[in-house]
Amino acid sequence: MRVIPLLFFILALTVSCGTGTSSELKLEEIRLRLEVNQCRLVLENARYRVMSWEYDHGERIVTGDELRAALPESLVVCPVTLEPYILETGPDARHLTCPVGHESVELMEE
Repeated sequence: MRVIPLLFFILALTVSCGTGTSSELKLEEIRLRLEVNQCRLVLENARYRVMSWEYDHGERIVTGDELRAALPESLVVCPVTLEPYILETGPDARHLTCPVGHESVELMEE
């Protein structure tokens, strides 16, 4: 008869603590958030550098080739995947976007 309360205790303990899967999911969520934040920081730095370059040169960067020529390699690729950022130019705004969807920033107009 003492075995039954012990089994209930073990069952309750495994349900409340999980099987390790919830901890793994939390770690994965934290890793993904860190990757997004890392990418966001690089994009924000790239935005600042683009604005500075455009102010200094009196020209506007409108193509990916111009972007890669104006900025160091570390600011034109996602730091997580090393894929090049996408420069999207529209009639009203320009955006620098991570190709894997981490983040996107608008490049300010003068």
